Amino acid sequence: RQDHHRPNGGPLSRQETWNFKLAVLACPPVGGRLPMKLSRRARYALRMMLAIKRMTGTAGERVSLFEVSRRTGLPHRYLEQLAMALRNAGLIDGLTGKKGGYRLTRLAERILLQEIIEAAIGPIRIVECLDDDASCMNSDGCECRVLYGKLNDRINSLLVEYTLADLDKGLEK
Repeated sequence: RQDHHRPNGGPLSRQETWNFKLAVLACPPVGGRLPMKLSRRARYALRMMLAIKRMTGTAGERVSLFEVSRRTGLPHRYLEQLAMALRNAGLIDGLTGKKGGYRLTRLAERILLQEIIEAAIGPIRIVECLDDDASCMNSDGCECRVLYGKLNDRINSLLVEYTLADLDKGLEK
C-alpha cells in the first residue's frame, strides 16, 4: 500500500487519498506525469454544439440527439445529459414530437466557447484555491497562486475571444 502525504509532511485523510487515487485513474499519467486537460464533458459539449450548428443550418431546423450521436460518434445517453445542461444555459432549445429536436438559440457568431464549456462543467478554474482558500493546505503562503491565476485568466480570455462560428471555421483568427 502506498501512502500519500501533504507537502508539509502530514498524511492525507482516507477521503483525500481516495480522491487522489480517483484523479489518477481519471487522468492516467503520461510519461510518469499527470496531464492538464479539458474534461471529456467539456470536449463533448463543444463537439455537440458544433454538430448541432452544422446540421441545423440557418432556417431554424431541429436535429435529434440520435442523429447527432450517429454523426459524431458520441454516446446518446451522454448527449442527453449535455443537452439538459446546454438547454439550462440557454444555448439550445429542444422540442419533443415528430418535428422535435434541438437547435441553437442564437447565431453561432454570438455563442462564446466559454459559455459552452461553462454550461457543461461550470466555471473554468485550473485549481480550486482560486475561489476557495480552504481547499488548499498552502493557500496562505503559496508562491504559485499568482501564476495559477494568470494561467486561468489566459484560458478564459482565449475562450471569450472565440465563438462557435470561429470553431466551425477552424479558429482562423
